[in-house]
Amino acid sequence: MEKSLIGALKTLTSLQRWNFLPRVEIWTEAENVAYVTHVGYAIGREYGLTAPDVLEHFLVRSLLKSFNKHFLSDIPVKTRDALDQDVWKSVVEKAVSETSKLFPRKISEDVKKYLTYGGDYSIAGADPKVKEKVEMLLKYVQNKVALEECETNQRVYDKNLDYQSIIGKIKKKTEEIADANKFEEIFDGHKAYFSRIKLLKYLRRWNKINRAIESSVLSHTFIVAFLTLLFSQMCNGECEENNFSYKAILKALFHDVPEALTGDLITPVKKVIKEAKNKAWDDVEEKLIEEIKSDAPKGVKEDFESYGLLKPLERSKVNSVDSLVKDCDELALVIECVFEEHSGTVTEEMYRAYHVYLNSLLNSEWTYIREFCTRVLLEFSLKNGR
Repeated sequence: MEKSLIGALKTLTSLQRWNFLPRVEIWTEAENVAYVTHVGYAIGREYGLTAPDVLEHFLVRSLLKSFNKHFLSDIPVKTRDALDQDVWKSVVEKAVSETSKLFPRKISEDVKKYLTYGGDYSIAGADPKVKEKVEMLLKYVQNKVALEECETNQRVYDKNLDYQSIIGKIKKKTEEIADANKFEEIFDGHKAYFSRIKLLKYLRRWNKINRAIESSVLSHTFIVAFLTLLFSQMCNGECEENNFSYKAILKALFHDVPEALTGDLITPVKKVIKEAKNKAWDDVEEKLIEEIKSDAPKGVKEDFESYGLLKPLERSKVNSVDSLVKDCDELALVIECVFEEHSGTVTEEMYRAYHVYLNSLLNSEWTYIREFCTRVLLEFSLKNGR
């Protein structure tokens, strides 16, 4: 399992950041990537990165870059800074070589371009400076989010010299980024919106069950967005809609955002609410979603309407954005069950959910999802002897 995409997803879901420092708030790499991607998309939209042709490159780069940590783990900043840069680049390139092998050969070479130290991808028809802006934005957001993570814990461990030093270095690196002031202005102008997105980090999935590998709604969002990216790149003409991949990744990023305000209510409870009064739950979601919309940047608000980003996922149309993201959402649930099984703690409830959703996905209209689920079924069955 470990030398597989599922193994890499397990690593990023489990891998704790800042694990050499005392912490009261723990972030996993998956949570970090999902939040970085959300923040970067919103800032990039306001900053003027062209959507979708340029902004899609940011989304892909942000979602893929951290996969190298499946092999590298979370190396402390001060350790990286102490290394000779040529040595560090060599280490990263070795990880890139191993990481790209986890992906289907059809897309592995394209994926590799987004994993490399500086990003070897190119943006068709764009000036090289445009790609520099994508990398610049990603660097800013990664620093900004890392700074927030540190500052939360530093409030408790205010005399910790390592936190003081690291925060100082992050601020210095951020200030050195071209256009950092513009990015900062956008971020500061929409702090309430970003705070609402961050609430997804505190919502625990499978909240009735004690799990070996816990996951938040934010880390679940990362898995769904990654799977959507993966399968939208491989759909072989099944997805004919213009800018399909871009719209699908955005839909995956936002599909659970309403839960930042409603909470992660389980399906049976929603069903009871709907039975008590027709459209009662829809009314609750609509009311609370307005709070998110009111705080969002202008460009993000436009995408809410254009792409229906906050609307529930439906399967009414075959081979649609909603259809793919819905399948990836259910596949993420299946993968979470596999995580537990490999830890030896899968509960009967998760085992039943695994079978219900996996059996449904084996009939997906998406060819590569069916193939992926067949491999998952084989691996899970072999490990359990079932």
